[in-house]
Amino acid sequence: MKESDGHQAASESPGDDLPPVESSTTSSPEQESPPEPLSRYERIHRLLRRDFLVGGVSPRYFITRWIFLRFLGIIHVIAFLSIWVQLSGLIGSRGIAPANLFLELVQSRTGIDRYWKLPTLCWLNSSDWFLHAICGFGLFFAVVLILGYAPPLCLAMLYVLYLSLVSVAPDFL
Repeated sequence: MKESDGHQAASESPGDDLPPVESSTTSSPEQESPPEPLSRYERIHRLLRRDFLVGGVSPRYFITRWIFLRFLGIIHVIAFLSIWVQLSGLIGSRGIAPANLFLELVQSRTGIDRYWKLPTLCWLNSSDWFLHAICGFGLFFAVVLILGYAPPLCLAMLYVLYLSLVSVAPDFL
């Protein structure tokens, strides 16, 4: 029952046009069966494929997200490979600007806040093998990102690893 100006009449409630909801007070065990347990592989696969940090992805943006993450992984592969090839000559122990000397200089000029001002994993170790390990792990996480496993974890690790290299080699990256 509508009034002439388009508003609902006082006797009509807003949900009157909805179909009635059927409810059953008893549920039989035959209707609902418990889900089958997952194998160990399926549980690990679901955990790695789940977007546990970014929530669900709307089906509308799934393809765009898929393409974006793959290209981001390819960009990181190129970035880590290019610095890995040049690493020894640029910031290695006998390179143009050795990372260990740079970190010693920063340590002598700053106090404990050096970790905040220059965030890098190289504070733990700045040897050549550690710098190569950073590049190797960066390449690994970039490939895992391209494959589509655990994107939030991969992106976080790629950020930390690349930031570590940029912090010790700002002139080259």
